[in-house]
Amino acid sequence: CEAQPEMTNCVQATLFWTTGIKRKVSIYNYTRCSTIAVSPASYLQWYWYYGESTKSIMHNGIPYCADYMDQTNCTDPAKVAVSCMVSGHGYSNISKAMVCKNIRKALCADGMDMACVEVVPGQCTVHKHQLCDKQSDCQGGEDENATECQVLTKKQCLRNYRTGRRLGIPASWLGDGMVDCLNGEDENWHIQCGRGDRGRFEVDSN
Repeated sequence: CEAQPEMTNCVQATLFWTTGIKRKVSIYNYTRCSTIAVSPASYLQWYWYYGESTKSIMHNGIPYCADYMDQTNCTDPAKVAVSCMVSGHGYSNISKAMVCKNIRKALCADGMDMACVEVVPGQCTVHKHQLCDKQSDCQGGEDENATECQVLTKKQCLRNYRTGRRLGIPASWLGDGMVDCLNGEDENWHIQCGRGDRGRFEVDSN
């Protein structure tokens, strides 16, 4: 396998967290967006590096790269969760393994991979794009009856996360600085009537 032309190497995570040695390793097709492993031997070093609890470590596992760059620019479309600007690396995609994970910081510059909502405290947390998508992700369907779902746009678009279907989006997502539609139109949505502070987006509250 050949290394990708962008972000072709990184600091190997396990070695760095266990010894502090910054050993550069190549990112190949088979290592990019691969499954993240859980390594009990690295708990202490993970805590030292990220300040996270053992529970968080068990949930997130140990990546190939210390900065998680192996979880970007996925070559397998089935592993892609969202597309976004990655600080210092340009536009890329992020693997499903990173969505809503309690890592130190988001990989997306706008935080799209960490844009998650705790719908039912302690029981159901979903990505914001799983809200109001006509597909229940919480056991009781709470994600389809969230407050955000009360006012949706009539105009539909392909959402950044879980693409494939055109859906209306909550009015609260319009012009909020986060690109929710793949083409970014939610940040430049057509205003049906009114000007300035009196402008109103075309929405559907039914």
